Amino acid sequence: MDFKIRVDYADVEVYEDSWDEGELDYVNSWDLNHELKHKTFNTVDELVEAVAKVSYCFSNNKSDYVYIDGRISTDATVNENNEEPDKEEYAAWKSGELMLYVARLTLKVTMIPAGMDHEMTKEEAERFGLEVY
Repeated sequence: MDFKIRVDYADVEVYEDSWDEGELDYVNSWDLNHELKHKTFNTVDELVEAVAKVSYCFSNNKSDYVYIDGRISTDATVNENNEEPDKEEYAAWKSGELMLYVARLTLKVTMIPAGMDHEMTKEEAERFGLEVY
């Protein structure tokens, strides 16, 4: 039986990111629920493309996404405007002159058809080509 992927929620948490110390304090969060919640996709590739279209910082490359405990997740390094940093910002970050951030997207997904809904399993994630942790 073919299953589709339904997004149950799409949350983003943002953390300070230090070149020397790594991920630091939680800063803020937002969600992509208005754009993605209850939408269904035939493949993870379709889901990833949709994420990239509605966000301005997350990748459209499936290999940047992982499966962890029933959720699909990805990270992006962003500046204070939640945009991809330019070369100058990266250089300033590496030298400790600028703070950049980690934006972490978590997608809670359910495999459907109606009546057989269930959380995505590790095996299903592997079949969809996701790296599993």
